[in-house]
Amino acid sequence: MKYIKLLWGDRAHENLMKSINPLGQLEITMDNGHGGKETRYLQFDFHRVMGPKGIKHVLCAVGDITSSVLLAKELQESQENANAQLDMMLGMMHVDPLQLTSFLDSTETGLQLINAILKEPARNDGEFRKKLNGLFRELHSIKGESSALNLMSIAHRVHALEDMVSDLKKKAELSGNDFLPMVLKLDELLAHLRGVREMASRLTTLKDSVPAPAAPEPHAAPTRPKGVASPDRPAGKSAEDLSPTLHALAERLAKDHHKRFKLTMNGLSEVPARTSRPSRTA
Repeated sequence: MKYIKLLWGDRAHENLMKSINPLGQLEITMDNGHGGKETRYLQFDFHRVMGPKGIKHVLCAVGDITSSVLLAKELQESQENANAQLDMMLGMMHVDPLQLTSFLDSTETGLQLINAILKEPARNDGEFRKKLNGLFRELHSIKGESSALNLMSIAHRVHALEDMVSDLKKKAELSGNDFLPMVLKLDELLAHLRGVREMASRLTTLKDSVPAPAAPEPHAAPTRPKGVASPDRPAGKSAEDLSPTLHALAERLAKDHHKRFKLTMNGLSEVPARTSRPSRTA
């Protein structure tokens, strides 16, 4: 009403009035003619008609802009998905392929366990809360591992599930229906995990297609390819390779909590090769 009153003011600028139009995109719900409802978007344009003594009429034109609004939303979602895919790819490029494969395998196992917990029958409040404790434990483990590897697209999705569990813990009474939204979120996370695995496979294929470096000069000392056994250490991933991952994890934790840190690591060379890759804990 304030806007319409301004339209009658002789001193109001025409272009300015259009820029502050509060009815430029109005969402309404209407019958679809089949017993249901549908959402439409309308645009109201106001035009002033001047007379000898000032503004004589204000005309209003109403247009249905549903198609353009939905198209703009689709384009925005596509852009957001593309940006998310790019961020995910950049994060994965810094993760050791063996670590990434191990993480994806263990995470998929953990999500299957979460799915099994959600399917467990429960009849009273105590059993429901026992399910919540099991869910939180598994989710927290997955979130910690994904954060350590800087796979934030997974960590953020798991954190959203954690928040849902925390909200349910605050409820006075629980029922089976309270867990249904978590099932949908879990399906989304499993689909995202499949996307991560597919992208990891593509990155591995891309790396394998890169031409091998030129052979060293005859007088140069031979180098041992990564993962090849040496006299004093068996083949496999070197434990020293964990140093960048641990440092990145400490750096993120310090940033999240607004702290400074100094990380000193000793004895990584003594870690057995079979335990140099992170694995999930029960």
